[in-house]
Amino acid sequence: MSANRRRHANVLPIASLATWIVLALFLAGSGLYYVYCKNQLHSRGARIKALERELTELRNQNEVVQSRIAMLSSPHALRMRWEQDRRVLAEYTEITRDRIKLVGDRAMPPQVGELRAVANTQP
Repeated sequence: MSANRRRHANVLPIASLATWIVLALFLAGSGLYYVYCKNQLHSRGARIKALERELTELRNQNEVVQSRIAMLSSPHALRMRWEQDRRVLAEYTEITRDRIKLVGDRAMPPQVGELRAVANTQP
């Protein structure tokens, strides 16, 4: 009878082995997750540092542009630009009344002997 009893007994302790396998998988998974989080931390930190550098550069460019605007809108610069424009505009001729043509919305009355397009207004 003892041979029969031994045949149905587990040679390996499966319950204990399964517990250790689950524990090992949990530890391996949590280790991989820890490494993933650390990599994310480093990559996002590098991205933040690059964005901060870009922001500083944009602020510097903004200050340069604002100083240029202040310089160009000063009274002296405006006077100089007005003088330059006046010299350039002196080359052009003045527009007089005899050179102006008025265009209206109303149709001009036809002249005698003039050909014109005819529209059929009846359906």
